[in-house]
Amino acid sequence: MNIENKEPKFKLGDYVRKTKGSQWRGKIVGTYSTELTQEGYCVESAYEEGSVQIYPAAALEKVKL
Repeated sequence: MNIENKEPKFKLGDYVRKTKGSQWRGKIVGTYSTELTQEGYCVESAYEEGSVQIYPAAALEKVKL
């Protein structure tokens, strides 16, 4: 995932939360990468069925639900 060939911060199925600003908690369901965001994740909400948001790895931390 990471251009520097490091292990990805999260795995599919990990539960995470957004660390700053508005709240978002859920499960990693996908990944993405852009020029500005080398390691990004798609997070499906644990509370709003079918709702997904994307965040850079730096904006998330692993949690237990």
